[in-house]
Amino acid sequence: MVDNGSTDETWNYLNNNIKDSDNIKILKIEKNIGYGNGIFEGLKETSGEIVSWTHADMQTDPLDV
Repeated sequence: MVDNGSTDETWNYLNNNIKDSDNIKILKIEKNIGYGNGIFEGLKETSGEIVSWTHADMQTDPLDV
């Protein structure tokens, strides 16, 4: 999961609720320089056989995965 320069409590939430997961990595980008950069930086950190991304703000139900 990528926190792409958010200014709310997204990073704290991710860090406190997902940090112990073996299946999900979290990445913090300090300054948002665009949607594409967030995707690119996240993809650079992947190591899985299957990789995907979606828009933020629950535009896609996580159960769809």
